[in-house]
Amino acid sequence: MSTQLSAPRDATTPPDVPVPVPPSRNRRWAVLAVIVAVLGLAVVVIAVTRPNDTTTTATTTATATTVPTPTAVVSADDAIAAHYRRAGVPYVGACANASLPNDVGSYCSVLHEDRGASRIYGTGPVFSEFDTWLLVVEQPDGWHVVDTASAGNLDAPTPPPW
Repeated sequence: MSTQLSAPRDATTPPDVPVPVPPSRNRRWAVLAVIVAVLGLAVVVIAVTRPNDTTTTATTTATATTVPTPTAVVSADDAIAAHYRRAGVPYVGACANASLPNDVGSYCSVLHEDRGASRIYGTGPVFSEFDTWLLVVEQPDGWHVVDTASAGNLDAPTPPPW
């Protein structure tokens, strides 16, 4: 008894020409399963090797730093926007106005305290806890970010120093 290495011949196929065997359904499913497994493994490797910013446990001390006096701006929000523009960081305004997925990777702000001619804002990455305090002061020529301080982290938040 011999094994069949080719598909059955019909009357038009010459006897010396091999007829290709179509791949079986099981072989197709096996190839598909291998492809899916390789893709799944790639996703797991990427997820494991990607840094996770939400698990940072480093302690940060609150040190106030003086920011150079910028050009005058009309509103406190404009002053914050100018501050982040100079730092090369995208800023979207109030955190309540941030939207997914467009604003991911940008910074936003939340008014923490309004003292009339001065305001304290918490700022940080959108859809995250803020990481920086900004002291914004109204001066005769407009609003300015005059000081910044670290807001700490989730494990050890730091109140504004002003």
